[in-house]
Order: sequence, then structure tokens, then C-alpha cells
Amino acid sequence: MKAVLWRYRVKEILKKEYLRREYDPHTFKYKEGIVIDPAMFRWYSADMTQSEYFRITPRSVFLYAGMVFAAFWLYVRIVFTSIDKEAEDSLDGKLLWWDRQDGRMIFIAGNGIMAPTFGFDH
Repeated sequence: MKAVLWRYRVKEILKKEYLRREYDPHTFKYKEGIVIDPAMFRWYSADMTQSEYFRITPRSVFLYAGMVFAAFWLYVRIVFTSIDKEAEDSLDGKLLWWDRQDGRMIFIAGNGIMAPTFGFDH
């Protein structure tokens, strides 16, 4: 038990000395005078190596394909919901075809307040 504690103590001392020498800002290997936070260094290293060691697996393929499909589905639902509602209301008779917003914008140049009156048979 005593030898295990002694080895642990030596290991901790060597670790502290290594970290002190490795991250000493005055003897930094790459750029002089840069202070590096070891925790941030490890974070950025882990973040970069994630993309370096990315492997295509069935799970990643289904995840990315599912995200693309979900984004496309949401876009289609958002864009075409109002068009479908207007078409259904027109077919049910609740909305006249000339009162549909896109039809009014095309035929009377907007909402009708500043629309030109010449050229139309009223």
C-alpha cells in the first residue's frame, strides 16, 4: 500500500512538472509570449479531432438524411399551407376567387386603394 501511494505521489509530481514546462508562456514552442489555458486547449483539440476522425456509419447517414428531410418537410408545410387553405376555402365557397390575396395583387395592383381605375370595365 505504501508503494502504491509513493508511486501516485511521484506521478502527480511528474504531471505537475510536465504541465508547468509544457504550458510555460515564456518557452512556448509555437509563438512567443502566448498564454494558453490548458482546459481551452484540450477543448479546441477535442472539437477539431471530432471532424478529423468522422466515419460514415448508418446512424450518421440516417441522422443527416433525416434532418434534411425534416427541414424540407417544414419548408413545404410553411410555404404551401396558406395556398392550400385558400384553395379549399375557394372550393367550399367561403372565399371568392377574386378575393384571394395573390389574385388581388396581380389584377388590381395591390389592395385596391391606389389601384388604377382606367383600363378596367367596371
